[in-house]
This record gives sequence, C-alpha cells and structure tokens, in this order.
Amino acid sequence: MTESPPVNSIDAYRRYLRDQLCWIDGSPTCASSDSQRQCSSCRVKWSYIQTALEFAIFEQFCNGERARKAAMNLDCSRNTVMSHYRTLMPEMEDLVARMLIEERLATTPQTVEEVIRLEKALRVGSVRKRALACRFLFMNSLTAQERLEELFTATLAKKLQEKILMAKQARAFIDAQERRKAAGERASIKSVRKCFGGASIQLETKRVNRPEARPSATRRLIENIGKELWAFIAKHYPSSLPSPACQRLGDRWVGVWKECRKLIQSNRS
Repeated sequence: MTESPPVNSIDAYRRYLRDQLCWIDGSPTCASSDSQRQCSSCRVKWSYIQTALEFAIFEQFCNGERARKAAMNLDCSRNTVMSHYRTLMPEMEDLVARMLIEERLATTPQTVEEVIRLEKALRVGSVRKRALACRFLFMNSLTAQERLEELFTATLAKKLQEKILMAKQARAFIDAQERRKAAGERASIKSVRKCFGGASIQLETKRVNRPEARPSATRRLIENIGKELWAFIAKHYPSSLPSPACQRLGDRWVGVWKECRKLIQSNRS
C-alpha cells in the first residue's frame, strides 16, 4: 500500500518532519550546513528548524493555547507565535465559514449561543467579534483531530506544495546550468530570464493628486434615505436580508449569515 504524501496527510507530514525526510521523494537527508540538510537522491536542500517551529505553533493554535502560553510551551518569543497566529486566524475563519455553508459543522446546544454571536457580528460588521465567534465554533464544534486535519489542508499543506514546486524549479535550473557548463557553454542573461519565466520590470508612474469630488446634496439625501430604509428593514424584518455591513464582507459571509439564521431558527422552533 502506497503511503500518503506529506501534503495529503498530517501524520505523514509529522513523520517527514521528525525523520527529516526529503519533501519531494521521501529519501533520508544528510547534514549539509548548520541550518540545512540535503537529499542524497535529488540533491535538494531543506531547512527543518523553522518548519518544525511553525508546525509546533500550528499545533498550539489548534489546541486553543493563547499566544503567551504557546510561547512559554515552545520556549520562543511571543512575537514569533503572534506572527504565525495572525496567519492562521483568517484561514480558520474561512474554514468555519465554508463548513457552515456546507453544513459540515455540527452545532450542539452549547455552541448555538456562539452562532447567535457570529450572526450579530456579521450584522454589525465587527471583525473582532466575528473572529472570536469563529474561534469558539472551531474549538467546540470539531474534535482535536478534525481541527488539525482541516486547518492543515487549508494552510501547511498548500505552503508545502508551493515549497516543493519552487525546489523542483530551482533544481531544474541548477541542473540545466551544470549541463551547459559541462558542454562548455555559458548561460546568458537572456536564458536565465527565460528559465525563470521572464524578468519582472517595474515601471514608475507619476501619481496625479486629483481633488476628491464632494458629494452633492442629492447624493447625500439618497444615502440618508438608504440608511433609514436599511434601519427600518433590520428592525422589522431581521431575518429577511443581511445588513449592508454583512454584504460588504462578500458572498461567502452572506451565506454564513443565512446559515446562522437557519440554525438559530431551527433551534428556537
């Protein structure tokens, strides 16, 4: 039976990291420098120190540890943990949103209150309250293994895929250079640019500061009428339409709001 590659299985990812195996072909790596190891098969160099710390912080996040406690557990700086947490938070929110829309998130009586909080946060457009509500649902509606596997697929697995692709491209470029050198050829700047998909050229453009057009009295009147209309709808028809604050977040969060309303209504009935 063929073992799952590390981009598809968190258990395989953990084993590759622990045994310091090559992310491309699973071969053992040997010491190359202070911070890198080299695969004896494909000769690609990998750094496992930062990856191991990143994975440890990932596990602390999925276990619900606060940044300060996670930093103490891992003996690293709180700023390092916070930088990784800030990367994981929006991915966690998107995961909760997707699972709510797909009806894959089990909502128990203990978490209905957080669904109500999430719906309110979306209604008023509070980013902080939305994050807290999603965090609670993430921790209380999924098992520990589900949290690890679901968030791993959305974050570390994608990052590893990009790292493997870049390593393969770099290895192919170095191999091509070595073949040209063996044949007595010298790579030109043009061929190097071609190998990397072309050089990026940045063009400087002059910014012209134009005076902002002041809204006319008619436009202001229309905006005020619109605000009063939305306030009337929100007050008398709270479950009919999402608020403008929710609509500004995009279709995904509008769908989450609707799913929250459905869960709240089904629990009250």
